[in-house]
Amino acid sequence: MVLHPRDPDTAWFVPEIKDEKRIPRDGRLVVTRTRDGAKSFVTLTNGLPQAHAYDVVYRHALAVDGTGNRIAFGSTTGGLWVSEDQGDNWVCVTHTLPPIYAVRFAWPGRMCRLSRDGRTAAHLDRFPAQFVFSPMASTTGFQRSNSSAM
Repeated sequence: MVLHPRDPDTAWFVPEIKDEKRIPRDGRLVVTRTRDGAKSFVTLTNGLPQAHAYDVVYRHALAVDGTGNRIAFGSTTGGLWVSEDQGDNWVCVTHTLPPIYAVRFAWPGRMCRLSRDGRTAAHLDRFPAQFVFSPMASTTGFQRSNSSAM
């Protein structure tokens, strides 16, 4: 779950069958959004796989930027999706990464090192806000750098 940075009644979730199974409901990858403090939810599917999707999204792998408009999430099957409109529409950046355990938005214009040894880095110019993802089991591996070399 992530909360909107300025609207405490707005939040996003990526639901799945309870922890014992860890698979998306009905094999569909969806994001749900509430704008009324969890009294009601809207299911957002545009651009997300709706059949044979087994993407599990860990709690640290869903992120919202400081404006509350851009959302990104990564899955245990290596998928990375971004929405520029609060989740109404999604774009798959890639589906070929190792399992993603965490996603965070970064300061624009900075390179983010993703591994402790500094060998893995991402700078995604395709989207206005940069975000980083971590194939590690812990978010402690995130480091920010002003370096522009990959």
